[in-house]
Amino acid sequence: MGFPTRKDAIKAEEKGLNILEGKMVKIYSKMFYTGMLAYNPFINEDEALKLMDKYSEEGGDVDEVVTFLTGEYQNFLKPQESKKKTKKKAQIITE
Repeated sequence: MGFPTRKDAIKAEEKGLNILEGKMVKIYSKMFYTGMLAYNPFINEDEALKLMDKYSEEGGDVDEVVTFLTGEYQNFLKPQESKKKTKKKAQIITE
C-alpha cells in the first residue's frame, strides 16, 4: 500500500484524490483506495472501502494508514532534485 513512485501519485490524483478539498471522509476514502492501486491495480473503489471498513472493524487504525499514505503522497509535492546535483560534503579542517 502506498505511492512508491511519482507516477502512482499522479494516478491517485487522476482517480480523484484531492487532499486540499477539505472533505475529510472523502479524503480518507480516496487516500485508502488510491493508496492500494500501486500494488493492486485492479481493485475498485468499492472493494477498497470494504477492506478499509473491515480493517477498522478488526481493530486496525485507519488514521495511522492514512497518515502514512499522506506522508508518502506529500513527498511528491516537493521539487525533484536533479540527478546531476552533487551533495556538499562537510570538510574537517585541521591545522
